[in-house]
Parts: sequence; structure tokens; C-alpha cells
Amino acid sequence: MFPHNRRVRPLTIVSWNADSIVNKFNEFEDFVSEHDPDIIALQETMLQPCHSLNLPNYKTYRTDRLTHRGGGTAILIKISIPHHILDIKTHCVENTTINIEGDRNITISSIYRPPRSPAPTLISDLLKIFRNRPECIAVGDYNAKHSTWNHHPRSNPAGTILHKFARNCGFVISAPGEPTLISRRRDGNDSTIDFGVSCGLNNIQARSVYDLSSDHNPVIFTLTPNSAYTYAHNCCTFTNRERFQDILSVTVPGNPRISDEDGIECAVENFTKLIQNSINQSSKIKFITHQALTIPYQTRQRIKEKNRLPKTWQETRDTHR
Repeated sequence: MFPHNRRVRPLTIVSWNADSIVNKFNEFEDFVSEHDPDIIALQETMLQPCHSLNLPNYKTYRTDRLTHRGGGTAILIKISIPHHILDIKTHCVENTTINIEGDRNITISSIYRPPRSPAPTLISDLLKIFRNRPECIAVGDYNAKHSTWNHHPRSNPAGTILHKFARNCGFVISAPGEPTLISRRRDGNDSTIDFGVSCGLNNIQARSVYDLSSDHNPVIFTLTPNSAYTYAHNCCTFTNRERFQDILSVTVPGNPRISDEDGIECAVENFTKLIQNSINQSSKIKFITHQALTIPYQTRQRIKEKNRLPKTWQETRDTHR
């Protein structure tokens, strides 16, 4: 039994393969405002160091793929939830992982498994994430199909080996009842490859939301931790613009020497960090007792309808629906 003042509150996690977040950030921001998740796990962000990924009231952690195009994972967590980042080196699975601090740490990992990576490496990488972490959930795009969670009866090697691993080791696979990957072909089959694998956590619910313009639907996970954690429900960040300008004016170097493309990338990355640091130093967090939504309900409904139409066209090729 927990003390009355340490009520265990459900956690809401949104997992979404964005298929490049850069050009979808506005609709993503509207989606977050509407659903107000505690944690956001992103896959295939396709971000470069020159790109920013910041939302009010959230702390961002990202693992960009810098070797070649595609990939990339990220986690955004409400700044009111105590946590720390974990650095887990995996072989093929890309991951961004954090620990939520409380009576017992809860590990949340955003993972992306490239479709052409060897299936056996999925298990070895998952074991690195789950090792010595009794309460852990890894959500994301596994590119793994099995009839247990996938609508299409045909399994692939990654799905077969993952199903066997979960069954033999007692892990739980939490997948939505609706497809998460919408086929781009009219005669294609929608599939469920975005889900969660967990241990030590009970009563996990997952649902696929028909929203956002990626070919992957976002998946909303709701889980109740086995122990209490510290949480202040609503908070807003207020930035003193004059202080922000003063800090930025004395920290940004003028006309840095740039001689090649690498120098441009370094200068852009440094400039982005200086802006974010200036925002953090000139901002204060204020906890509030009401829902912090600034977009009117009617406007949010229109935005939701706008985001739904491209997916309807993608699935049906029907211009009248």
C-alpha cells in the first residue's frame, strides 16, 4: 500500500515513427497539445545537428543517425518528471533511453530497428536495454511481424524470433488492435510493427491513433507503474525575452572562421546549443492547476481533420471521403 499522498498515477507514452519530423513539426506540436502525453518516443526522426526538436514544457533527448540518411530516435519527457538519460550502446537497434526516478526506477526506451538489420541482433540489443532494469518498456518500430500481434498472417524472421524470446523469457508484447503501418499501395496490406515490449509493468494498454501524416500511426500507451513517482501535473515555461537577448548577445561569437562543410556543421550545432542554453537560463517554470491548452477546441478539430485527410487518400485513393 502506498501513502495517500503518493498515489500512483498512470503514465501516458506516445510512440510515433515520424518518417522525418522536420516538415511535420507543426502538426506534431498540435497533436501533443491535444493529447498531452507524459512521454513522447520518436523513431526515424532523420534529424541533423542543425535541426532543433524542442517543445514547451518538455525536455528532449535525441540520438541522431550521422553515418547515412534516415533513422534517428528521440524521447521528449515533461520537465516536471524527475529523470535521467541512459547511454546504452546497441549493435543494430537505434535507441534513446531514460530512467524515471521514484521509489523504483522505470526505464523507457524509444527504439528503431532498421528492416534490413539481422533478426538475431534484435534480441541481443533488447537484452542490453532490459539488463538489470526490473521495470522497463521499449516502444517503437520493430519492423517485426507475427500473427500474434499483426493482422497479416505471414510472419517475418524478426517477428518469429521476438515472439519466441518473449514467450520463453516472460516479456510482454503490448500491441494495438489496429494497424500501425498504412500501406502506400492500394493492394498492400496494413500491418502492426509499432508496439512495446516490457517487463515488470502491468496493465499496459495500447491503441493506434489515426492521425499525423506519416505512413505510421502514432501509438498511445497507458501504463500504471508498480510504485509512485514524483510528478507535478501541469507546468508552463515563461521566458524573459530581454534576458534571453542579453545572454545571447554575449555568448554567440561573431563571424566564426569556417573553411569547409564540417566547419559549417559545427558552427550551426554550436549556435543551436547556445540558443537553447540561453532559453534555459532566461526561463522559469510555473506550475498551474488547469489544463495548459492555448489552441481553441474548434481550431484543434480542424487541424485534426486536416491531418486525417492525407492518410485517408493514402489508404483509399478516394477523393470524396
